[in-house]
Amino acid sequence: MSVLMQLMQAHGFVDGVRGPVKSAAVREREARLEKVVRKLVAAGAQVNRVAPDCRTAYGVAQEWGLDTMMALLRELGADPQLQASCRAGRR
Repeated sequence: MSVLMQLMQAHGFVDGVRGPVKSAAVREREARLEKVVRKLVAAGAQVNRVAPDCRTAYGVAQEWGLDTMMALLRELGADPQLQASCRAGRR
């Protein structure tokens, strides 16, 4: 699992909050996480790293419905199709 995915998981982005209705606590976590993700990428973290199971940080954000994180990862160069492409290549 990539550092970005571990970070997202550690900050509680598995609580099932999806779509436009988010609690203030989730919005606050997203804001804090954005700062950390930007620092990680600036320090060399790879936004397009593919785990052995084909998961990517973008794919995890998509699965969890984290629109804000998906937008951030795209801004930082993440390929939204990478996880699906990897999985399609394994069929």
